[in-house]
Amino acid sequence: MARKRRSLVKRETKLMQEFLDKGEILQEWDLSIKRMKKINNDYKIKTHKGEKILKIAFQEDRVMFMHLALEHLAGQGCFQGIPRLIPTKYGDFYVKSDLGIYYLTDWVGGKQGKRDELDQVLAFARYLGEIHLSAMFFHAVPPWAIRERWDDIAQGMTEKTSWAEENLNHLPPEVQTAWASYEIIAHKAANLLKLAGYPALVEAAKENKTFCHRRFEPGQGIIAKGVTHIRHWEHCAYGVQVGDLVYFMQQVMPYFQWNQQIGEQIITSYHRTKHLSREEVMTLEAALMYPDTFVRFMKKCRLSKFPPDEFSKKFAQAHLEEQEKHRFIEAAFGGIRGKEGKSLPEDDEEA
Repeated sequence: MARKRRSLVKRETKLMQEFLDKGEILQEWDLSIKRMKKINNDYKIKTHKGEKILKIAFQEDRVMFMHLALEHLAGQGCFQGIPRLIPTKYGDFYVKSDLGIYYLTDWVGGKQGKRDELDQVLAFARYLGEIHLSAMFFHAVPPWAIRERWDDIAQGMTEKTSWAEENLNHLPPEVQTAWASYEIIAHKAANLLKLAGYPALVEAAKENKTFCHRRFEPGQGIIAKGVTHIRHWEHCAYGVQVGDLVYFMQQVMPYFQWNQQIGEQIITSYHRTKHLSREEVMTLEAALMYPDTFVRFMKKCRLSKFPPDEFSKKFAQAHLEEQEKHRFIEAAFGGIRGKEGKSLPEDDEEA
């Protein structure tokens, strides 16, 4: 399978290079390809002007919003580690063709961020706070390119719960039985989200024009010469910024078995850069409480992703992670809010 995959990637790269050599796309940047390598869905190209990443998109509004958002960050002084789209010789930032939308960024060599290394995780959490401080008051977007995801958290909960309820009869009996308990937790999380003041956060985000990366986690980053870089801004949109921290913790905390001290360190690392309000802390709690891991497991079951001999193992893993997360929430968020109403540990305390 691996050999077949490598052969397919090699063929795709060859066809893409032939297409680019014959076409006029790279001529827009006055570039010629010396060497090309496919990396996931992108192409690393070596040119006489250095190494670049060629990306292909299919939604112009997404590319335009991303470009303007990155320029906004740079204009606010948050440019280190942020990619920039390279203008063509005509001053455009992407090239449209019948087969897609093409744009270039500089290649950054370094090591990919790791979700299981605490020092890196805390550095990325601080970096997320820095980005969020600059990702505000973002107005310069033409109406056709506006991407709004204001209600991501609540909408995501509703859609996942609805999917689970609609597909429950198509799942194994063990899953149906387990969902009875997880459904209660799902509705409890949705109710807590309302009590947390989430609607007010949405309105504040709309007023302050805040935007989010929406896929921010160490695996999307590169560490090069001591500088943290974050890639893959294609999903960025207007939204409630604490949603980025929710996603970040969902991606990294399973590597630490939802350890309380590590979770509190991550939250505090972000908070010391960008203050978390009481409403944001409660929203974070509600979003993490939602049984997202088990719903993902249910979806894989529905798609018959698991061989029969792996079902029991994957079922137990999903249940164990939800248990670990539940213990973390019970232990951590009471301490974070504090008996005296403090939102988080004071800034002069050790994480």
